Amino acid sequence: MKKYILIAFLGLFLLGCGNETVDIEGEAVTYDELQEKIKTAEGKLENLEKDLESVEKQINDYRDELKENTQEESTAAEVEVKDEDPIEVGAGHFVFGEDVPTGRYEAFPVDKSSKITVVDLLDEVRVNTVIGTDDSPSYVFTALHGYKLELSGAVELVPLEIE
Repeated sequence: MKKYILIAFLGLFLLGCGNETVDIEGEAVTYDELQEKIKTAEGKLENLEKDLESVEKQINDYRDELKENTQEESTAAEVEVKDEDPIEVGAGHFVFGEDVPTGRYEAFPVDKSSKITVVDLLDEVRVNTVIGTDDSPSYVFTALHGYKLELSGAVELVPLEIE
């Protein structure tokens, strides 16, 4: 008889353990509910990973498009000067579209040579050159809205027609 009582007690004990709940974020959940929450979270994670891949592909596509559409070097190309006044910019850091209008420019040093660095929206260096030397008296480049400009000395930016 003791055996039957012990077996019944163990059976009831094990049966009671199967419905235990755990407190998660203030909510009591069973093991099965917890498993379901894990599956749901894994599904959401999988969808987010797919979205991330899609966004990364779009970024790479835009990067390629920027490379194709933006001509960075053009010291020997024929350019047509716009009927606008040149812009003199001192040494420092500037943003095209905020501090300096966007567009195509030919840069000339004001007094002596100047290093010009232009960085695009993806933080890729588009221009990194020194002007005012015998080899490079000026430099032609295109800058879109949000591009950053860093100058080591004052330069004169002559607006050019975009072809």
